[in-house]
Amino acid sequence: MTETGGFPPVPGYFFVLSRPKKTLSLEEYHNWYNTEHGPLRMRLGFFPEGSRYRSRDLDPTAWLATYDVASLACFDDPRYITLRENRSSREQKLIDHGLGQLDRRIYKNLSSRGESGGPAPVIMAVISVVKEDLVDELHAWYEEVEVRPLLEIAPSYLVAGAFGRHIEDSRMASKSKIRID
Repeated sequence: MTETGGFPPVPGYFFVLSRPKKTLSLEEYHNWYNTEHGPLRMRLGFFPEGSRYRSRDLDPTAWLATYDVASLACFDDPRYITLRENRSSREQKLIDHGLGQLDRRIYKNLSSRGESGGPAPVIMAVISVVKEDLVDELHAWYEEVEVRPLLEIAPSYLVAGAFGRHIEDSRMASKSKIRID
């Protein structure tokens, strides 16, 4: 995942935050994700790495799936679109009635630095919203003031990076509870 680490840099990252409703058992939620949803997408070859995380103190628990993206064009690939448009009845029911939140975000990699030997044990994300004409200035400041010092003085930080929002096709927002930024 890094320029100097164990994984090569990738063009993008795909973050999917979901929060099952209390009416959906975690066993059913994980069974769906682990036996259907995740494997079908990973087989496409678009996502060289994928990891899952859970929130520590939210009720109900939020789950984050993170994927390295081999090409940002993969979201327009007919094989990926077919998975989204032709969901199994089980998946459609779970999305419509079992999830209280489904927030999908695609980011392009602006820079990644540090070393990683696999999935991060913890993720910390900082989101900044700036005017388009200030993006380059923010990125330069972030690299100089945040990323470089963090990696130099805090050995517990394995990787630091900057990511820009990737605007995607409107097909991705087919359900009102699906939020895309």
